[in-house]
Amino acid sequence: GGSLAVEGAKKAMTTLAAHVRVHHGEYDKIIVSLDTHHVTNLGFPQNWAGDTSRVIPGQPFPLDDVKSGKVYPKLRYTAAEDAQIVLTQPGFMCWPMHCVKGTPGWKIFGELEDALMQVSKDKVIFLTKGEEDARDNYSIFHFGDRGLTKHANPFKLWDAKYDNPDVYVTGLALDYCVYETVKSLQEISREGTYTIYTSMTASIQPQDIVSEMYERLPKKVNLKL
Repeated sequence: GGSLAVEGAKKAMTTLAAHVRVHHGEYDKIIVSLDTHHVTNLGFPQNWAGDTSRVIPGQPFPLDDVKSGKVYPKLRYTAAEDAQIVLTQPGFMCWPMHCVKGTPGWKIFGELEDALMQVSKDKVIFLTKGEEDARDNYSIFHFGDRGLTKHANPFKLWDAKYDNPDVYVTGLALDYCVYETVKSLQEISREGTYTIYTSMTASIQPQDIVSEMYERLPKKVNLKL
């Protein structure tokens, strides 16, 4: 539900919650990412002024309109700086306002939160991403301009004793935040295996398009129900 709902998300998260309740003991670490935005995020159309007819949620941002000054950030005291940062990201997207810190849409799905409460505190790691207003941040580890986030440099989410970690991935959406995070993992982590639990994910784009995306990654990603 909400402003950026993904079809099949509730079923996927319910399945994930059940999996965590039963199988959490089989994992060394459980890493939970929270898409975390402020109301001033420049991916939200209401934070732009001028001729915003081409600022459409779900579409690439009209960077040429920003370059010409036709569209500019409403927060005038940061407009020049923020607009220049946006221009460094060719794939910068416009989205409806979502995952605003402190709102219900930002919180962990209720059943999953309950399941995580059963897991020992030293095993669960919570990471936030998306708090920089002018930078796309789908991956936990990279911004839209491929700069490293605070979680990626250095990469220490598991102990050094794991030379070839087995990574199991779930979440939303499979073709945006999940995809970019897996892509980042393959760039910055040691060698390892990558498995996606398909019953615990959901995507915005059709499955055939998503499958092609994952096939292009440098390291093989296993799909498992």
